[in-house]
Amino acid sequence: MNTLIRYFDLVADVRPRHAKAKAAGETSRELHWLPQYIALLLGIVVQPFIQRYMTSGAWNLAGLWGWVAASAFIAVVALPAVYRRSFDPEKPLPVQLAVIFSSGMGWQSLVGAALKGLQPG
Repeated sequence: MNTLIRYFDLVADVRPRHAKAKAAGETSRELHWLPQYIALLLGIVVQPFIQRYMTSGAWNLAGLWGWVAASAFIAVVALPAVYRRSFDPEKPLPVQLAVIFSSGMGWQSLVGAALKGLQPG
């Protein structure tokens, strides 16, 4: 169970290990996981439709809503692996989102890596 919790704890790598004093008026840096999740979800959603377009030369959106639902599940499973690889507080958020979107386009390898990360060992 701890392995599962550690996998989905997105901020474990950037959270301070010890208490830290803050100056008055100092704000903490927000971690932007929601925009990153949306970028990953969009990458997963568009991948098969772009692939079909590249093959046939015509847009075919049949099954879009069912695929959106499946993509949401895939994104939840894959997000921690993608987030840890792409999160860098020094990079601007749009750069991180571009990396995550393109990672979503390769969702098959992401899910395989995510499931491997959940295995005890």
